[in-house]
Amino acid sequence: MALLGQSNSAERPGEATLFVLEINAGVPRQLAEIPLLGAVSDSRLIGNLLYVMSTTYSETDGTWQPETQLQTIDLTNPNAP
Repeated sequence: MALLGQSNSAERPGEATLFVLEINAGVPRQLAEIPLLGAVSDSRLIGNLLYVMSTTYSETDGTWQPETQLQTIDLTNPNAP
């Protein structure tokens, strides 16, 4: 199981983390934690690949510009995605 969590950390404001979990007899155990870029806007799991779309911002000539990020995470081996 993969769980997307939004950060409220001062070090990573507005960013997200992917937690890969194993659930055995109703008890979750974290297998991996993957920091993601930006604020997640959408995700899709296709087979063992998780596609995560997010938005980051960069400053250009004194204005902040949004940038779309697409990250692919292979969950074939949940212990080492």
